[in-house]
Amino acid sequence: DQHKLISEGSQFQVIDILRHCHNNKLLAAGVGKGGTIAHKTGDIGFLVGDAGIISLPNGKHYLAGIFVIRPHDDERGREFVRQVSRIVYQYLDQPKLSQKY
Repeated sequence: DQHKLISEGSQFQVIDILRHCHNNKLLAAGVGKGGTIAHKTGDIGFLVGDAGIISLPNGKHYLAGIFVIRPHDDERGREFVRQVSRIVYQYLDQPKLSQKY
């Protein structure tokens, strides 16, 4: 964010790639109205996950990474990621809380 690790141009390219993730069924499913996400998903049968940068409507951002080991292709792993994403987003999007960070 402070352009100390990579240049501003490289940062723009990376974020642009992450914003075009086609799988919006994990972390993205928990992002509320007005929020945006730049993320990368992964699914290798026994493990499912998603990591990204979430932006709230008030301009604040947070990082999230959720990885779940599960029985092969068990849908409960995906649902867990969606539920945690939704809970965290709703918590951080509270008006009083968003003023503190």
